[in-house]
Amino acid sequence: MKGVFLQRLITISKFTGIALLVLHFSFNVQDFEKVNPRYIILYMAFAGGFSLLWLVFHAVMLRIGGDKYREKASEEDIEAARSLSQIIRLIKKEPWQLFLIPGEDGLFFLPLLYMGINPLTALGASLLFGFAHIGYKSRAACAATSAIAFMICVFVIPYGIINAVIGHLAVDLSVFSLLPFINMENREVKKDEQVVFVYPDVETLFPSDIEY
Repeated sequence: MKGVFLQRLITISKFTGIALLVLHFSFNVQDFEKVNPRYIILYMAFAGGFSLLWLVFHAVMLRIGGDKYREKASEEDIEAARSLSQIIRLIKKEPWQLFLIPGEDGLFFLPLLYMGINPLTALGASLLFGFAHIGYKSRAACAATSAIAFMICVFVIPYGIINAVIGHLAVDLSVFSLLPFINMENREVKKDEQVVFVYPDVETLFPSDIEY
C-alpha cells in the first residue's frame, strides 16, 4: 500500500514538473536554441563520474569499514534492491513513465531560473532533489544524488534547462536499457534474503595480496 501511494505521488510530481516545463517553453521558445552538446555531455559526465566514485567508495568501505558498516549497507541495499525491482516492473508495465523523466528537472531545477542561481539556491534544490529519491535509494545514494544535482545546478542549468532535460533523458534511458543485463533478479527481495549487489567485486578492485 505504501509503495503504491509513493509511486502515485512520484507520478503526480513528475506530471507537475512536465506541466511547468511546457509552460516555461511556451513563453520562452528561444530556449530551444540553447541546446549545446557540450553541456549535455557535461551533465552525463557529472552523473556518470560521481556514480562511479560512489561505487568505488562503497567498495572500499565494504572492505575496511568493519561489520557495522557492512550490516548497515546490506540493509539499505536490500531495501534499495526491493524498490528498484518495483520500478523495473512498473516501467515494463507502463513504459510511458519514461517520458516523465524531465518532470524532475521541471519540478526541482526550473524554479532556479526564476529565483536566481547561486550556491545557496543550488544547494537547496539539490538537497530536495536527493531527498525525493529516498523512497527507492539508500540515504548514502541520495546524498550522492544531491552532490550530482548541485554540480548540475551550478554548471549546466545556467546555460539552458533544455540541456539538463536532454542529459537527464540520456542518462536515465541508458540506465534502464542496461537493467536487463544487470545481475539482479527482478522480484521482491525479502528481509531474510541476501541481495546480489550491483557493485564491482571488491577483490577485483582491491586485491587482498596488495598492501594499501
